[in-house]
Amino acid sequence: MSEHVSRSRNLFFITEERKYKYLGGHLTINDFKIRIPSIGLKRKFTAIALLSIFEINEIQINDGYLLILHFEGGKRNISSKLFSKKHEYSEIKKMILIKTNYNSIS
Repeated sequence: MSEHVSRSRNLFFITEERKYKYLGGHLTINDFKIRIPSIGLKRKFTAIALLSIFEINEIQINDGYLLILHFEGGKRNISSKLFSKKHEYSEIKKMILIKTNYNSIS
């Protein structure tokens, strides 16, 4: 895989974190949360607990896709166009669906 993978040991869990280049920052996902870089010049991230995601939508815009995550406290989009490699969007989408136990995208 092209992303950076690191493992850390917490009290009871071994957590694997994957990092992707997204919009010039790094998007990260582990077993508990996803961190998405903000759009613009600010170097801020939105951290979303995977268990707080209650709805996932996907729309096609021209030749790209937008994954819309609805979570407690708001919503964030993940654009396929902002990854450095095309296949990374599909990997992230698959991981989010698996880790949130979400069955289908509307």
